[in-house]
This record gives sequence, C-alpha cells and structure tokens, in this order.
Amino acid sequence: MIINGTNIFMGAYEERRTQNNPMNREMLVISEDKQAEIKAKIEEAIKEIGWDKKNSSGATLSISQEDRDFLCSEEGFLKMKQDASDFYLKNVERQKAIAAGREEDDIFWTNTGNQWLLFSEYLYNNDFYTDMPDEEVKEMENTLARITAGMDHLSRSQYLTGIEFSDYYGHGSKYFMTESECLMELESSTTALTYFADKYIAEDKRSSFENLIKQYYEHNLQIIDEYQNPMESFNKMVHGIHANKYPGVDILEQIPKDGVVDEYKYTIMLGGITKDAAQQEQFRKDLRVLFAALGQEDVKPDKVWEQLKKQYIDYVTDKTDDFGFANYVWKESTSTMQRMQNYWNTLLGNSIMA
Repeated sequence: MIINGTNIFMGAYEERRTQNNPMNREMLVISEDKQAEIKAKIEEAIKEIGWDKKNSSGATLSISQEDRDFLCSEEGFLKMKQDASDFYLKNVERQKAIAAGREEDDIFWTNTGNQWLLFSEYLYNNDFYTDMPDEEVKEMENTLARITAGMDHLSRSQYLTGIEFSDYYGHGSKYFMTESECLMELESSTTALTYFADKYIAEDKRSSFENLIKQYYEHNLQIIDEYQNPMESFNKMVHGIHANKYPGVDILEQIPKDGVVDEYKYTIMLGGITKDAAQQEQFRKDLRVLFAALGQEDVKPDKVWEQLKKQYIDYVTDKTDDFGFANYVWKESTSTMQRMQNYWNTLLGNSIMA
C-alpha cells in the first residue's frame, strides 16, 4: 500500500483489498441509515460506560449533534484517513530506527515485530498468491502469522516495535517467555516454516524461501542471546540471597512445603539452575529432531508431543525427580506449548484453517 509516497506492505490480503477497492469520492458518501447506525452505537457506548448519568465527580459526557454529524461526513472520514496515514508513517520511522545499521546483514530487523510479513511479502512478490481466492490468501497469511507469533512477541517485548499487524501470541499468555521457552519456540517455528515451504511452495521458489528461513533463525537466535527475562533474573537473585543466608545448608529445607510456598521453593530451585552454551546447543538439536518428526507420515504427533514435554522438563529442571517441581515447570509453559500445537495442527491437517 502506498501512503504519501511510502510503500508499506501490510500483507497480501490487505494489498488485494486495496487494489480491489481504490479510494474514491463515492466511497466517502455515508448513507442516512449508516449515519443513524453510527449515532446509535455512540449513544449505546455512552450508556454502557455509565456516562449518560452523572458520575461521582459530577461531570457528564455528551457528544453534540455537530460532532456526530462530523463523524459521518466526508470531512470526518478524510480526517480519520489522514490520522491513520500519519500513524502508519510513524510506524515506518520506528522500524527504520530499530533496523538502523543492521538491516543490510539481516532483513528481519526491518520488521522484527511482524516477521511473518517478510515471508508473505516474498511470496507476494513471487506470485504465490496470484491464483488464490481472497479467503485462501488470508488463511495462508494467518498460518504464517501463527508460526512466527512467539518470536514476534519476543521482539515486541524488547524493542517496542510499533504496530502489530497480526498477533497470535495469545492475550492469556504470560508476557515474558523463559529463555527455554524461547529456544523451543524458535526450533518449532523454524521447522514449521520449512514444512510450510515443502507443502505449499513450488520447487523453483523454495530455495529462496528456505534462505529466508535461515535468516529468520539466525535473527531470532541473536535476539534470544540478548534476552533477559526479568522473572528469571529475579529467581537467580532470590536463590543467591538464600544461598548467602544459609551457607553450607540446603536452602530448600528452610522453606515450608505448603501451597503457594511450594511455588516460591520452585522459583528458588530454578534460580539455581544454569546452562552453558554447549547445553543450550544440544537442547536445540534435540528439539529440532523431534519437531522434524512431526511432519513424517508414519509418526503419531501425540507421541512426539509427549517426547517434547519430557525433553523440555528434563532440560529446565536438570532431570529432577521432584514431581511437584516438574509439574510446576510444565504448567508454566502451557501457553507456549498450546500455541505451537495450534499451528502444527493447522499445518498437518488436510487444509489450512483460519
């Protein structure tokens, strides 16, 4: 989409909508029925939030007939259109600031909060969507967005990346993933993108797409290397405090085993577990093998997910035999695991689901 001379790719589906529905004067005309509908919705919203009556401060809220008419007018529409244009252009400037000095070596810095768009733009520029109906284009992009959602969110949590053109991270999910979850999400999404390429992209276009996947992997691995989860830092700090408070004593024995206190014990246990680069690399390799197995016809996905669960718990807990600790760690990772299963189920199905 061209906004004030700037080309902003918002997705193949949005590009198609824009091309099929160019802005013209006729589109700005709002019927009397539509005006009545807008006014009714405004009045309903006022009542819903209680501003149709005096609030505790004695203030009231009202929207004049003049303001309502403006919202329904051509002038009002143009004002909203200009505000939206300014918003998108500011977002472009934000992306440039994030990418400054490093986008030549790593294209994903140009939109690290919406990495699915880079994959979709490649497909769009290579005529992948040309013969698809609109709904299928939208479903394909939804699948890409689901796959990169975890890594997109990781960037958003660190770099204030601007507009979220699509967010499947999950609003019920915890805001900060653990480093182990990030590694698992990276291996899963990278393998899923490769499966997507094998399943949907013509062989003559696949090589370039796979090179893009490699860049995606290296880009996000760098981000994970720089990532510091504040809760994990807190766990290490608390563990250190207890270790210094009880030198030569098993600090976990000082903590009562009762309800919520158990969770406090587990956070201390997690704070005392560290992984070096070699252990992390081995963890990633092990995960890669398991995720690759999901795409094999003779493999039952449920069994793979069970193996992934064990692999994850063993790595995070140093192969604990404490059932409560293992269960706590697994419970904390539920939203990440469900998100991965969601897009893998879509990929492994007979058709793409929205």
